[in-house]
Amino acid sequence: MLKKIDSLSLTQVTKDRADQTCGPYYYLVTTGAMSFTAFCTKYGFLRWLNSRGLSLTQPLVPKGEFQHQRLEGHYYEASLPIDEFNALAAERESSPDLFQLNNARYLHAHLETATDGAVIITHPWSGVGGEPDINVWHGRAIEDGVCYRTRPEEGIPDWLLRSPKEVIAHADSLPKSDLSQIEKAIVASSWLALADQNSDIPPLKHPGIVEEMTFQ
Repeated sequence: MLKKIDSLSLTQVTKDRADQTCGPYYYLVTTGAMSFTAFCTKYGFLRWLNSRGLSLTQPLVPKGEFQHQRLEGHYYEASLPIDEFNALAAERESSPDLFQLNNARYLHAHLETATDGAVIITHPWSGVGGEPDINVWHGRAIEDGVCYRTRPEEGIPDWLLRSPKEVIAHADSLPKSDLSQIEKAIVASSWLALADQNSDIPPLKHPGIVEEMTFQ
């Protein structure tokens, strides 16, 4: 069964307002008068927006400035029994990594297209647990471009915890093929954060990372 998600709006909030949230969240998405989802970073918001086939009605303002706007478009959410989802996943090995946050767990998800041309986000659901998921901190890094210092065995390289400029400089010294999804996400998020402050920032030496990670 498909659940249609529509009538969405975005509010970009000031630092004072963001600091009142646990994120802090600068990009608040609502449906009607109800909260729907929120993002700390421009990267995380753009990844969500583009992966779901939605579009802005106004250009984004720089982070920390206030603006409210309606979002155009709609998408669908759907869940499948684990066996059916695994069969779908096997057919779509080349699709980009995408996760659906569900009950504080990042479940693997896939993009499909509905008969009306809108995006369907499909994820597994059993009702009793056991769905294929990802480490919550890794999921947060990929989906919202936010990295935290965690236990060494969780595989977060120290260079991802540096300043955005240092992250980009280090990434530019590595072959693109050596960058994991987490590393690409933090690099894309870092570049977008710098570009939000200065539109003259040079492009990444590895072209296409921002577009790949934000589904553009």
